Amino acid sequence: MSSVIAMAIAVPIAVGIALFITHYAPRRLGGPIAYVVDLLAAVPSIVYGLWGALVLVPHLEGLYGWLDEYLGWTGILEWNDGAPRSLFTVGILLAS
Repeated sequence: MSSVIAMAIAVPIAVGIALFITHYAPRRLGGPIAYVVDLLAAVPSIVYGLWGALVLVPHLEGLYGWLDEYLGWTGILEWNDGAPRSLFTVGILLAS
């Protein structure tokens, strides 16, 4: 389930970035953006995991409060007023 959430987040963003770089960005801007995107692939996954655990998770409380109010019945987005650790958080981390 976390992989499905990650794909639902990452695929539209990746396609949008690719379309922007190849079709809309001027060459002077597209080259550096493509270089930065390539550099993101070189970062080890443990770095993304630590970033998510230390930076992202504490800042997701507002989002989880809103999602729990409207979509908490799904079980995927339930939140019990602790640190927002659920399948949705894992999906966001996998998408990055």
